Amino acid sequence: MVKDLKHKTLMLGINMVCIIGFLLTLMNTQANQSFRELIKDSTLLTLTKRTINKSNDIQPAYTRKIIMKTSYPIVISQPYKINNEDICRRVPKITCIVMVHTSLNHFERRRNMRKTFYSTYYSPNIIRVVFLMGLTNNSTLQTMIEYESLVNQDIVQGYFMDTYHNLTNKGVMGLKWITDHCRNAEFVAKIDDDVFMNFHRIFGKLKFIKDRRKYLVCNRLNANSNFIQRGINDKWYVHRYDFKGFKFYPFTSCSGLAVFISID
Repeated sequence: MVKDLKHKTLMLGINMVCIIGFLLTLMNTQANQSFRELIKDSTLLTLTKRTINKSNDIQPAYTRKIIMKTSYPIVISQPYKINNEDICRRVPKITCIVMVHTSLNHFERRRNMRKTFYSTYYSPNIIRVVFLMGLTNNSTLQTMIEYESLVNQDIVQGYFMDTYHNLTNKGVMGLKWITDHCRNAEFVAKIDDDVFMNFHRIFGKLKFIKDRRKYLVCNRLNANSNFIQRGINDKWYVHRYDFKGFKFYPFTSCSGLAVFISID
């Protein structure tokens, strides 16, 4: 009796395996047949080809994390608080446009520079000057600057505080202003308001720069030759997170006292 029961159970298991195998074979056959029918559809085949081609053309975009090397802004896009657009437009041709980095309260220095730059001593060469400034929290000083600008019409003031560590902003603003409003100059000079310069001799020495492209003349400071000052009371103090790990500036640069640049 027990032997017959075991025999029946074994036969039932074998039958179940056979049935499952048959069903799987049938399903696989139907799937293959459906796939063959789909392949015959030229529309689907064309779409498949297009999709494959398109996916091959698209390359994954290479992106990298931007690491800020400085805490100061990289792009200056703000409008000017004071903008004298016609400094260069009053004459058809200018020999040199001088952009001067000046502090807000240096009224006497600017007065003396105007006397020098606008002298007929440089004739037939023509010089125009633009004094570059930042903002101040002193409302009285700001009013004096606005009056000076109204009288002399040679001041450009940007939307950044007029501090020593914003000199880079001041320089970038000056170059952008010249690009926008002073394309009729033969070359550009950048100086500080405590620098005296004999432009009569400079015109004789730098006549070649008028015909140069992407050209710059300055006192060159070689890479790894200029010590980075980390003392918090140093005039040229640099925060320890700026140029971190460097004792010397790792790039070639110019001394900022005087720089001459081709107009392009």
